[in-house]
Amino acid sequence: MPNKIQITTNYQRAVEVSKNVISMLEKKVWPFSQADLFPDAIIPKGISPAHYLFYSVSLDRGRESIDVYRRCRKMVQKLDFSELPNQDPSFIKWFLHENFAKPKEKGEGGTGKVYADPVRIWTENSIRLKEKWNNNPIKLKANTVKQTIKNISTFRGYAKEMSTLLIKNMVRAGIWKFPLNEFNIKIDRHVIRISYGTGVIEIKGQNEIRHDVLVPHLSEVYSRVIKKEGISPIDLDDAFWAIGKYKCGKKNALYCLGNCELGCNTKVYTAKQFTTLKLEQDTRKNTKNLFS
Repeated sequence: MPNKIQITTNYQRAVEVSKNVISMLEKKVWPFSQADLFPDAIIPKGISPAHYLFYSVSLDRGRESIDVYRRCRKMVQKLDFSELPNQDPSFIKWFLHENFAKPKEKGEGGTGKVYADPVRIWTENSIRLKEKWNNNPIKLKANTVKQTIKNISTFRGYAKEMSTLLIKNMVRAGIWKFPLNEFNIKIDRHVIRISYGTGVIEIKGQNEIRHDVLVPHLSEVYSRVIKKEGISPIDLDDAFWAIGKYKCGKKNALYCLGNCELGCNTKVYTAKQFTTLKLEQDTRKNTKNLFS
């Protein structure tokens, strides 16, 4: 019989890690010293910010966030996203293929498909937003975060974690108002890797595991941290992303030792599209001398 998987979280360790990442953000150590560091926080002027966030955040899955929002900022200058419901689906397809992502042909190393097809996402969501919500994403906000997530999740590309990301950005932009202790961070690949590397989450009985199995465990523990410790989910989400993107991206244990306060014991290998973690593989260089 296969070994039974045991997954546990360490609340106190989650508190320590959360306070450390917030400390790095507040001290503006690199990369937090960079201007315009968070790509989802930059909203072009002269357009509908609610529509911009509603459509751009929906594409921020399985892609590089910097590229997603850079392209969306360029696109919204050509067409305010509030006008999407008035466009023919053939135009939306052309517009996205020209300005965002075109499916690769099989001979170009692709399969003719793209991850989370942006054409289908924008076409279906623009129709639904117009028919159900009078083309106004602001109306998706309910009295509670739970109901708001339920409203957002009816749209393509917006599972619970992506709905949480939209809430974060709508609150940061001042479009929606929720108490900061009522919503959570998005549990993405950066949060999962850092949490496993620092011992916030422990996995026994398995050397390989799907990342989505870990999401509810980490969502619960960080929700408690936010509520009990008074930590801003906006700052925490941003800080995890920046550290994961820039510091963890070095893939060098010596760099981690001298330039990061988190003290990760490993940076696990992950399969393409971040579907699976191989827990016994540390992808960093120079680990033998430090951790052997």
